[in-house]
Amino acid sequence: MKFVSRDTGFVTGSEGTGKARLLKSTNFGENWNMLNPGNSLPLRGVYINKDRDGWAGGNQFDIIKINRPGFSSRIDTICKDKLFIRYWSWCIFKTGIYRDTFNDVKGCDSLVITNLYVRPNNTLKTSRLPTICLGDSLNIFLPNNQILPNTTYKWLYNGNIVPNQTANTIVAKKQGDYQLQVYHGGCYVSSDTIRVDTLALPKPKILGNPFTCQGNFTILEINTTFPNLTWSNGKKTNQIAVNTPGYYSITVTGDNGCLGKIV
Repeated sequence: MKFVSRDTGFVTGSEGTGKARLLKSTNFGENWNMLNPGNSLPLRGVYINKDRDGWAGGNQFDIIKINRPGFSSRIDTICKDKLFIRYWSWCIFKTGIYRDTFNDVKGCDSLVITNLYVRPNNTLKTSRLPTICLGDSLNIFLPNNQILPNTTYKWLYNGNIVPNQTANTIVAKKQGDYQLQVYHGGCYVSSDTIRVDTLALPKPKILGNPFTCQGNFTILEINTTFPNLTWSNGKKTNQIAVNTPGYYSITVTGDNGCLGKIV
């Protein structure tokens, strides 16, 4: 009999005048079923092969065992720009599901499925343009679609770790470079760098005599022209005439869009 199989088999005839017979154990060696040539073997199990000549001798047989094919799966994460080695020298570097088939020690086909996730570089976002007026602030954060469970964070400001900043967001108040380090699944990824610039505040200066006689008035004015200005009495001109004692202030908007105030 010639028999070749891994998961399923097929009974073929033996050489010579004798015809092959195949017995399959149905109960641990008891109750043997006979299969004739041409029958398929769709199930795993232990088979005893005897040809007709063997029946006469009573002891001519081969034992054939059909083993179960192997199967396993795994989930792995790697950092971007790294290689994942899956068996021998096969390297992959893209997110996807990969299937590998090879023979195990029993000669059966074994299937291994690898579900690989390549951790992307993180891209930071800001609550508005990363240019702020002196004294203002903005939020820099990692978007929700890039947040994974069991992740830790470290913020860097000008290359130095910012103490006590371990969330996925930070409030930036100073000019400089902000970057986030993300640790997940043994993977360390640095985000892009956000450069925050600060703009100077306009500094208007009020000119004029702060004293006047009762019944008279004095002229107050600012030293330069601004795109927008508002006096504390609601006037929006460069000069105002005042005859009432009190404090007068002016708020201006500079060419860079920042507000400045003087009393």
